[in-house]
Amino acid sequence: MQEKNFSNYQAWIETKLELIDRVRKRKKIICWKYIRTITFLSVLSGLLCFIFEQKKYSNAWVSAVVIATFPNFFSLMIFFSMLPGFLKGTYIRKINKAMQHQGFSETQREQFAKEQMTAQQNPSHCVPLDLLLLGTVDERIPALFTISEHFACLTGGEKFGPFIVRLDAAEFIHVTSITVCAPTHWGPPAHVEKIPIYSIHFMGHGKEQGRIEIGDAKSRDKALGILCQRFSEETDRSCYLLDLHIAKQQFIKSMVGILILILSCIYVLFIFSFFH
Repeated sequence: MQEKNFSNYQAWIETKLELIDRVRKRKKIICWKYIRTITFLSVLSGLLCFIFEQKKYSNAWVSAVVIATFPNFFSLMIFFSMLPGFLKGTYIRKINKAMQHQGFSETQREQFAKEQMTAQQNPSHCVPLDLLLLGTVDERIPALFTISEHFACLTGGEKFGPFIVRLDAAEFIHVTSITVCAPTHWGPPAHVEKIPIYSIHFMGHGKEQGRIEIGDAKSRDKALGILCQRFSEETDRSCYLLDLHIAKQQFIKSMVGILILILSCIYVLFIFSFFH
């Protein structure tokens, strides 16, 4: 009896395995790409330091080793931070956790799974996306956005989700954006590009019923293409206050980022002064 009750939910998870494999593969490619770049630049910096400093200092090799090895700690940090994203079990746990967060009963979970599978077979209710990896300009991770009778769901991307919004109380949608900065390339002359990241807010009864972070403008337009068939996009007083709240959050995050950058520069200057 239990196997029958969970048949739709299990079948829906099976439909997500292909997306999970694509996300895992893409994250591995991105991870090794950055690790190779950091390792190459750190070894090259250490070699150049040794060549130019060996005539001035007898222990130039110490500075060279420090400069060559220190950036690789960032490589280890990147690897271990992304390691859970390489494991298939991580995504299954994310899906189960999302179901628990929604507080679905067994019947509601079955209904959600059945609706999502039906929506995935209808191009007007389902759209594949390539979500931008935050902090980059062109690194993207596959995702899938679906809208059914009672739910909107985004699965995939950097955090994977699934991110679920109940649509019973939603009356219209409102789009907001924040601006993030990402380097277009490494090394001098450094160039940083400002990229808007969009969120879709489902509004109803004078308050937000849920939100989904949808990514860049291209992903936003694809999602709105299926959402606007059912909801109108509006702006009112509550949405204006929502924009102010998001702007405040963006300002706080920017200040934290600037503080971290200042502390990093102080640390690098301390390392160079210690060896010179």
